[in-house]
Amino acid sequence: MAEGMNISPVLPPDDQDIRPGPVSTKRAKERTSRVLDVALEEFIKHGYDRANLGEVARRSRVSKRTIYQICADKRELFVMVARNSMSGLHAAIDFELHNERPIRDVLRSVAELWMGSLVETPIRSLTWLIVSEVSRFPELGEMALTHIRHLRSPLGQYLLSKATPGALTEERASRMADHFLTMLMGGITGYFVPIEDFLADREQRIESALDTFLLAFPVNE
Repeated sequence: MAEGMNISPVLPPDDQDIRPGPVSTKRAKERTSRVLDVALEEFIKHGYDRANLGEVARRSRVSKRTIYQICADKRELFVMVARNSMSGLHAAIDFELHNERPIRDVLRSVAELWMGSLVETPIRSLTWLIVSEVSRFPELGEMALTHIRHLRSPLGQYLLSKATPGALTEERASRMADHFLTMLMGGITGYFVPIEDFLADREQRIESALDTFLLAFPVNE
């Protein structure tokens, strides 16, 4: 070796690429989780169009072949990233909706979870990314709507179960769920409020939304 030559060690791109046989379920899950975390950072930093799967693979220390074993293309990876970012929220909200408490208490818990998730930097940035790129990539908007429907559906069913019998149709309960989630954020204008101000009056926003929403809701309690 020539004196003074600095040769950095080459890290294996991924154990799957150098070891025969299948990857264990645990390792596969850890690898996928690592890829999704890196992909989230890449999408937020570079945008949907400029994010590069090769860079995701390099930073995740996997081969590009492994990336394509996880997802078919960049669109599918983005959908997986978004779902992964929101999966904990879905589970937490579903848990609250099955709590036998007064409707105001349940809706307050849902509101705190919903607003808390949207002010977290990665999810807020991901939401802005979807809004900014949806005109060029309509599939991003479709993905976002699918996510909202996943939240709206159980909330709508909960509202239907708490309404005076016959007062709401399933469709109307679903729309009321939409309205409640929108009221919490103040519509699109909510995204223009500085994050510090948004956090400072979050409790007031929640209570105001609850007051207004429950005035119009035909509650059976």
